[in-house]
Amino acid sequence: MVRRHRLLETFLVSQLGYTWDEVHDEAEILEHAVSDLMIDRIDQKLEYPTRDPHGDPIPSKTLTMDRPNARPLALLAQGERGVVARFSDEDPEVLRYFADIGFGLDTSVTITSVNQAVGIMEIHWDNGTTQSDNLTLGLVAAHAVWIEKSQ
Repeated sequence: MVRRHRLLETFLVSQLGYTWDEVHDEAEILEHAVSDLMIDRIDQKLEYPTRDPHGDPIPSKTLTMDRPNARPLALLAQGERGVVARFSDEDPEVLRYFADIGFGLDTSVTITSVNQAVGIMEIHWDNGTTQSDNLTLGLVAAHAVWIEKSQ
């Protein structure tokens, strides 16, 4: 079921123009209605993606998958760096915010400061194409972003 759900989310975003904050509920409905053949054809059409729009790994047809070695951004300390590996899809408003500012998968992140007392962290991010910026995040939002640490 996880494979179906994540392939459907990927298809809805890449082929039908859904935004990543809209796809979860739609995929929840569709995953119970499509055939195995349709799922295989979607996988083929998408050229066998390995992750969904939120960065979650998509199991292969044999149900194997590579899980990123990632942890929540909120758990990183000042000076640590990494790359955005996935986003929690639990809060569509947080996803919309990140999409609006161009903060997505594979964005490079450096933690510039953390203030646990007031629940914020400052980061510098660069998506490698069009945007680079400094950003202050509440630790709640920072828990929605999963980072693979850079060495």
